[in-house]
Amino acid sequence: MRAGLPRITIAHMPSTIRLQLELDPALDPIGGIVRHPPTGAPMPFAGWLQLTEILEAIRRAGAEAQ
Repeated sequence: MRAGLPRITIAHMPSTIRLQLELDPALDPIGGIVRHPPTGAPMPFAGWLQLTEILEAIRRAGAEAQ
């Protein structure tokens, strides 16, 4: 850690989100399906950007539900 930079510590995480991630190792770029219980509806993605968008949408929905 560089001198002068603030240190950030997360005391605890009040809740977590569990996901099922299925990756196809043959795809380039990364690709597969994300499932989010309880519905488990498949959310296919192709590439890091789509995966990140899906994860961010799930995270936001979880934060709004609290």
